[in-house]
Amino acid sequence: MGSKLRSVLRQIHWSLALRAAIFAASWFFLPFWAFLLVAFYLYFVPFFQPRRLALPSLLVIFFTAVLTPTPWFAIFLGVAWYLILGIKDLIFINRKQAYEILVLFLVFLVTVRFFAHFDSWAGAFSVLYSLATSVVVFLLCKGFLKYGDLPEHAGYREKAARSTAAAAVVALILFELSLLFLVLPIHFLFQASLFFVVAAIILESVFEYVNGALTRRIILVNFSIFFIFLVIILGSAQWSL
Repeated sequence: MGSKLRSVLRQIHWSLALRAAIFAASWFFLPFWAFLLVAFYLYFVPFFQPRRLALPSLLVIFFTAVLTPTPWFAIFLGVAWYLILGIKDLIFINRKQAYEILVLFLVFLVTVRFFAHFDSWAGAFSVLYSLATSVVVFLLCKGFLKYGDLPEHAGYREKAARSTAAAAVVALILFELSLLFLVLPIHFLFQASLFFVVAAIILESVFEYVNGALTRRIILVNFSIFFIFLVIILGSAQWSL
């Protein structure tokens, strides 16, 4: 993950970075209605395949509506917008890598929002909220796994079916884990951190598997990263038993 992020951000496209900075600054300083005008202008001008990144862009707009403007959130959302515009306008060379990072960024925001919304188990409402979160994760994964595939290419239907099945399995696993972690008697930041680490490892492994690049070495590295973060998070958390 870290190497992929460095690879994408190593060569910064300054015109793209300026548009992302305008997006972040507008959200932080302007009234929300004025920010929306700026955001839609930045997304639709130039008008080029706007449907391709519709879900990630709408998800970022959703978070601009529900998050309290802070400098850190502004930077985070600006980076997400930078990735969206770079992928949509075909500016990045390795767009698949950038899209993967974008998905992980958005899953992080979804995770923090979910666990911050509940102090503890809230019955059926928790299940419905978690289900909605899982549907969003499913759509993000499906969009990423199918990105760049053309219907006229051989094996398109088989790969599309495999991508849909993989996204569904990921969403189902994360749905169950979100409900499990919600009952842990620790602060929501630790719940969110633990869930995101697990989600990131699962997503990374599934993405590599669908692309035919999953090896024993990658599995070992992913498990090692998971174990290290698991020890750090659970060791730092204050349990309220």
